[in-house]
Amino acid sequence: MTGIFGQILWPSISDYIGRRTTIMICGVWMAIGVGAFYFAGSMAAYVGIQLFFGLVANAVWPIYYAATSDSAPVGAHSTANGVITTAMFCGGGLAPLLMGGIIGLGGGWQSITGYNTSFLFVAGCALLGVLCQVFNRTRQEVAG
Repeated sequence: MTGIFGQILWPSISDYIGRRTTIMICGVWMAIGVGAFYFAGSMAAYVGIQLFFGLVANAVWPIYYAATSDSAPVGAHSTANGVITTAMFCGGGLAPLLMGGIIGLGGGWQSITGYNTSFLFVAGCALLGVLCQVFNRTRQEVAG
């Protein structure tokens, strides 16, 4: 339910405060949400963290598509959105392999160390995405 709510809420917010700002907020939210799994010690904590994380887990994709459409040259919206879709599928295909590798290096499926390492790795990736947005220039900044 939180995923559905987040996919409506965050893109709507991005219409008012801007795509880049919303992507940065969602990235920090993701980092906190995924990183919090490291500290979870009960089933209630896992469920609560999952609900918290669910608010942004898929919410960024409509914002990425909107930002891409906003930034694409006239007549190139489909191509630009195709690049986002390709990136999504590549990431979705490679992420499980990478996460499985990290879990394996941390002791395998029966060891919490690998899971904790993977949670912190994903949190770091989310923060790296935020950092990329800090250095990303908007179309107005480039033209101005």
